[in-house]
Amino acid sequence: MAEKKLKIPLAWRNKRNASTVVVNWRIALAYLAVAVVSTWAIVVVGVYTYVKYRIGYSEVRIGHIAGLPFSLESYRADKGKFWNKSGIRAAEGNLWADAFGMIQQGLPHDPENMEARMLLARIYLMAGRQDMAANVLIEGLAYNGNKEEYLHMVLSLLFSQQADDAIAELTGRLIAGAQVSGGAMETATGARLYALFNRDRFDEIDKLLNSGDAGWMEKEFVKARMAWEMGNRETALSIMRGWRPAEMREIEIYRTYSYYLRELGRNDERRRLAISRLINFPHEPEPYLDLISVALDENNLENFASKVSEYLSVFKADADTLVRLARFAGSEGLSDVAWKTVALCPKGSVQARSATVLALEAELTAKNYAQADARAASVLAADPDFPAWQRQIIQGLQGVAWLGLGKTTDGQGVLVRVLDGGPLPPAAFASLAKHIRRVGDATLAARFYRRALAIDASQGGALVDLLEIELEAGTLEQSLELVEKLPDVRKPSPVFMRRLIDHLESDRYLYVPARAGAISKLQRRLEQMRAISRY
Repeated sequence: MAEKKLKIPLAWRNKRNASTVVVNWRIALAYLAVAVVSTWAIVVVGVYTYVKYRIGYSEVRIGHIAGLPFSLESYRADKGKFWNKSGIRAAEGNLWADAFGMIQQGLPHDPENMEARMLLARIYLMAGRQDMAANVLIEGLAYNGNKEEYLHMVLSLLFSQQADDAIAELTGRLIAGAQVSGGAMETATGARLYALFNRDRFDEIDKLLNSGDAGWMEKEFVKARMAWEMGNRETALSIMRGWRPAEMREIEIYRTYSYYLRELGRNDERRRLAISRLINFPHEPEPYLDLISVALDENNLENFASKVSEYLSVFKADADTLVRLARFAGSEGLSDVAWKTVALCPKGSVQARSATVLALEAELTAKNYAQADARAASVLAADPDFPAWQRQIIQGLQGVAWLGLGKTTDGQGVLVRVLDGGPLPPAAFASLAKHIRRVGDATLAARFYRRALAIDASQGGALVDLLEIELEAGTLEQSLELVEKLPDVRKPSPVFMRRLIDHLESDRYLYVPARAGAISKLQRRLEQMRAISRY
């Protein structure tokens, strides 16, 4: 067999004592093409490997890289969706720092992702950056055609976070820039009015009330709330009694009215209000919960059982609404009611697990420590798929039960491990702190409150509880930086602020330099709140 020879693109020829180079262009071009393709393939594989394993974009496809630069926009869009999805997953595991970094990468290339946008705003709020949260949410208006619906979603998030300053900034920009109109304008104006009231910014309230932009209902609602805070309780109720049920469409108005009646012990009127609400809005859980609450306040056990059964029957297929009842039961110590909601939620669902945690809290609230211990152990053994962070919470609740049973060393050991363990939502740390404080370990409770505030400085309830502990322990000098944060929370108690001032003005703190700044800030807030007397 003849031996095959490798063809080369260059050849030397001697002709008449002269050497010349002859180029075989066909072979040369073939070699060049092979070199280019090989180099391109190596580069594509290298970039693909770098992007997938070093950058972490695990869903990258070889086609993404091979098509560059022609597929650049498609590549960026897919990459943005990947980072946003990863960020949302990280947040579900309470890995907030990871979630923040991922969504910051993803949102510029996937700007229509409203879930990611809302999550980024929430993280900014937790960090105390209301201005950045407002910026992120305003940018979202450009990607959502139904602005009124988006505004409702945004404002619900901000109000739930007590981010009134962010609401005022957001709505102020929208109104001033004429970025909204019609129903969206009414929504923005009403929200702005409520946010300004929550922060006692009365000069701005005056301007808004006199501008004619605010709707009649919003004005009346704020007037009623002002009357209540001034101590004119009957005036506030008189204003509210003049409203027709259809005018109280916003659930927050109904909730406030019902709360005022409960504070005054007006159970008959509260019952009538709830029944009227049910007639006009039969699918809302709030009036059902109010009827349960009224029966409980009146110690009418037969009516209470009937109303609970009615709630469970009406909402048995709505797991999210069942969790609402579980939350109410948890706060009232109604463990039997809470476990009934667990039984109705789909097994293994997010709602079933949330209701389980709330049912364990109900046991602790009712001081059923042995039952809480047994139930917690049973839950942990029966469901190994419980998310790690929720297992931590259940272990923490079991630790509280041990404290209540007198197993102090074991209980504290578990709780310290929870405190130093993986990340939990700030509300979980604050909730555990409340239970720990109830069983008498104020020092450990303070550590949990501090952890909650380190994650989210806007936790007003946790801040007040921690300062109360420091006051009772006589160690307020350790928390003067927290005292200065109290005037920044929504509607701080004037009585509590006065108590703090009196304490800091005592001789004990005479030589504590930071006390003057704390006292000054508290006094300025009190003066601002007294401006309400103008109304």
